[in-house]
Amino acid sequence: MEGVPKNISLQNVHDDLQGIENVRTVHSLNVWSLTVNRIATAVHLTVANENLTAEIYQTIQCKASCMLRKKYNIQQITIQVEEYQDDIMSSCKECKGPCS
Repeated sequence: MEGVPKNISLQNVHDDLQGIENVRTVHSLNVWSLTVNRIATAVHLTVANENLTAEIYQTIQCKASCMLRKKYNIQQITIQVEEYQDDIMSSCKECKGPCS
Protein backbone atom coordinates (compact mmCIF):
# COMPACT_ATOMS: atom_id res chain seq x y z
CA MET A 1 0.00 0.00 0.00
CA GLU A 2 1.96 2.99 1.34
CA GLY A 3 1.08 5.39 -1.47
CA VAL A 4 -1.10 8.50 -1.61
CA PRO A 5 -4.72 7.30 -1.82
CA LYS A 6 -6.20 7.99 -5.27
CA ASN A 7 -9.18 9.84 -3.79
CA ILE A 8 -7.00 12.38 -1.94
CA SER A 9 -5.34 15.38 -3.57
CA LEU A 10 -2.20 16.54 -1.76
CA GLN A 11 -2.84 20.03 -3.12
CA ASN A 12 -6.35 20.09 -1.62
CA VAL A 13 -5.09 18.85 1.75
CA HIS A 14 -2.32 21.47 1.63
CA ASP A 15 -4.77 24.25 0.77
CA ASP A 16 -7.21 23.24 3.51
CA LEU A 17 -4.43 23.21 6.11
CA GLN A 18 -3.13 26.55 4.82
CA GLY A 19 -6.62 27.99 5.32
CA ILE A 20 -6.59 27.42 9.08
CA GLU A 21 -6.36 30.68 11.03
CA ASN A 22 -2.78 31.62 12.02
CA VAL A 23 -1.16 29.00 9.73
CA ARG A 24 1.48 30.68 7.59
CA THR A 25 2.95 27.70 5.72
CA VAL A 26 2.44 23.97 5.31
CA HIS A 27 5.45 21.76 4.63
CA SER A 28 6.67 18.19 4.88
CA LEU A 29 3.15 17.02 4.00
CA ASN A 30 2.88 13.26 3.56
CA VAL A 31 -0.29 11.21 3.10
CA TRP A 32 -0.24 7.46 2.60
CA SER A 33 -2.39 4.33 2.87
CA LEU A 34 -1.57 1.99 5.70
CA THR A 35 -4.25 -0.47 4.57
CA VAL A 36 -7.18 -0.25 2.16
CA ASN A 37 -9.30 1.61 4.72
CA ARG A 38 -6.64 3.23 6.93
CA ILE A 39 -4.91 6.46 5.91
CA ALA A 40 -2.08 8.27 7.68
CA THR A 41 -0.60 11.74 7.40
CA ALA A 42 2.31 13.70 8.82
CA VAL A 43 2.71 17.45 8.34
CA HIS A 44 4.43 20.54 9.71
CA LEU A 45 2.45 23.76 10.08
CA THR A 46 4.18 27.06 10.74
CA VAL A 47 2.54 29.96 12.51
CA ALA A 48 2.97 33.58 11.55
CA ASN A 49 3.32 35.22 14.94
CA GLU A 50 5.90 34.36 17.56
CA ASN A 51 3.59 35.84 20.23
CA LEU A 52 1.00 33.07 19.91
CA THR A 53 0.33 31.13 23.09
CA ALA A 54 0.62 27.40 23.65
CA GLU A 55 -3.18 27.30 23.74
CA ILE A 56 -3.36 28.74 20.21
CA TYR A 57 -0.79 26.21 18.97
CA GLN A 58 -2.98 23.47 20.47
CA THR A 59 -6.11 24.97 18.84
CA ILE A 60 -4.37 24.98 15.43
CA GLN A 61 -3.37 21.35 15.90
CA CYS A 62 -6.91 20.40 16.94
CA LYS A 63 -8.55 22.23 14.02
CA ALA A 64 -6.15 20.58 11.56
CA SER A 65 -6.65 17.14 13.03
CA CYS A 66 -10.45 17.43 13.07
CA MET A 67 -10.54 18.67 9.48
CA LEU A 68 -8.29 15.82 8.28
CA ARG A 69 -10.45 13.22 10.03
CA LYS A 70 -13.80 14.61 8.87
CA LYS A 71 -13.01 15.76 5.33
CA TYR A 72 -10.42 13.17 4.26
CA ASN A 73 -11.16 10.25 6.61
CA ILE A 74 -7.53 10.17 7.77
CA GLN A 75 -7.20 8.17 10.97
CA GLN A 76 -3.48 8.31 11.83
CA ILE A 77 -2.40 11.96 12.12
CA THR A 78 0.91 13.53 13.17
CA ILE A 79 1.05 17.34 13.18
CA GLN A 80 3.93 19.53 14.24
CA VAL A 81 3.16 23.21 14.78
CA GLU A 82 6.21 25.48 14.77
CA GLU A 83 7.11 29.13 14.59
CA TYR A 84 7.86 30.42 11.08
CA GLN A 85 11.50 31.45 10.74
CA ASP A 86 11.96 33.43 7.53
CA ASP A 87 15.76 33.22 7.48
CA ILE A 88 15.58 29.40 7.43
CA MET A 89 12.27 28.52 5.83
CA SER A 90 12.25 30.91 2.89
CA SER A 91 15.16 29.02 1.28
CA CYS A 92 14.52 25.47 2.55
CA LYS A 93 13.52 23.06 -0.24
CA GLU A 94 11.74 20.79 2.25
CA CYS A 95 9.78 23.73 3.67
CA LYS A 96 8.69 24.83 0.21
CA GLY A 97 7.75 21.30 -0.86
CA PRO A 98 5.96 20.28 -4.06
CA CYS A 99 2.70 22.01 -3.09
CA SER A 100 4.18 25.36 -2.05
